[in-house]
Amino acid sequence: MENKVIRTIKKFNMIKKGDSIVIGLSGGADSISLAVILTHLKKEMKLKLIAVHINHGIRGEEADRDQAFVESFCKENDIELFVEYKDIINEAKIKKLSLEEAGRNARYKAFEEVMNKKNASKLALGHHKNDQAETVLHNIIRGTSLKGLGGIRPIRDNIIRPLIECTRKEIEDFCEQRGITFIEDSTNFKCDYTRNKIRNHLIPYIEENFNPLFAEKLCTMSELLQEEEDYIARAAAESLAQNANIIKGERAEIGIEAISKMHTAIRKRVLREMVFLVSEDCRDYENKHIRLIEELIGLDTGKSIALPKQLRAEINYDLLVIKKNTSPIRDWSLDVTEGKNYLDINGNRFRLDISITECKQNMYIEENTYTKWFDYDKINGGLSLRSRNNGDYIQLKGKKKIKDYMIDQKIPREKRKLVPLLTDNNGIIWILGYRISEAYKVDEKTTKILKVSYFKEEEFWRSCEL
Repeated sequence: MENKVIRTIKKFNMIKKGDSIVIGLSGGADSISLAVILTHLKKEMKLKLIAVHINHGIRGEEADRDQAFVESFCKENDIELFVEYKDIINEAKIKKLSLEEAGRNARYKAFEEVMNKKNASKLALGHHKNDQAETVLHNIIRGTSLKGLGGIRPIRDNIIRPLIECTRKEIEDFCEQRGITFIEDSTNFKCDYTRNKIRNHLIPYIEENFNPLFAEKLCTMSELLQEEEDYIARAAAESLAQNANIIKGERAEIGIEAISKMHTAIRKRVLREMVFLVSEDCRDYENKHIRLIEELIGLDTGKSIALPKQLRAEINYDLLVIKKNTSPIRDWSLDVTEGKNYLDINGNRFRLDISITECKQNMYIEENTYTKWFDYDKINGGLSLRSRNNGDYIQLKGKKKIKDYMIDQKIPREKRKLVPLLTDNNGIIWILGYRISEAYKVDEKTTKILKVSYFKEEEFWRSCEL
């Protein structure tokens, strides 16, 4: 297997003489095998090896055992070691992430910090063929693009994966033949995580009942699709360079004629890259957002849509423009009436349904976050939606300033004027999506009910004229 790994390193030109390499070292068979092989290459290629081990603070004594094992291994093999302790359970809770995602983020952050500290040129990880098959299948289950079907790359930026063409069995056989000890993470055998279910149940079931070489075939497919992904990505990059004008972090624009002539596959790549270059982060973007940008093409100048990450896409004569939505949000106010009210507040489109009904005895009042019922007899004058003004308050148990309420709800300052307030002549009836005023609640004396429903969904965006 060692020769196979060396061929992979040469095939992808992963390592050069004199490289400083950080190794992600968990203590499992894959990372230990990787460290052993790189140690064998250390003298010949004048490598400097640094290991990073993350104690996730999840498995108690077992995690401490893993750390002690890695410390002993590095001492025996003269590898400098950095151990990082992370309270992943707490981080996941604070950041509202899964344990898997929080753990991954913590690992890569620790790797990056050590690489910067030691001026390392590469990060070597122990991903192998079985990891590749699991990743591709996981991506398929969640819904993915061509890039996701390509799975794990042998090289991504400064990350290298020398074991990517080896199977788990080859790695375990290598350890057995060489008398290399390693440790097992007990959580790998539990099915608390989707990836573990794929590894322990789904792939074995498919291999037993459909194709014994299923994992191998997935890896072959991913390798072919990586090549096709590279070709399409390169074509999109060339189209972007030839046709778009970019001010990174601020604005990207491209001619309507040029973007219209592109094949759909290239056009979507170009639009996604424009979004990334302006926002520098595409994590909140899905295919539906790119599709909404595409739908602007061909519309009249001035037509626009709001996008995640405070971006806006708009038609500006013969240009499609994606830019930061940095213009200050001014005070606004709109009258609303019984029936369906289609509204556009600073690019945020939504619908407000208002109806008035008789209050009947023992009437069942169904409410949720976006539908509220009020005593219509307590309404003074017409209804309107408006932004927050200085001094505004809402009647809860006592008077509560709207500003203080929004601070309590952790609504960002720049978004507070976008939160609609339903009002009458006396004051605030409802902070849409949040609390209603105690002063307008239905009680035993109510004779008429005002029902208000607030929709902010994509199908209602399409109901508005762009």
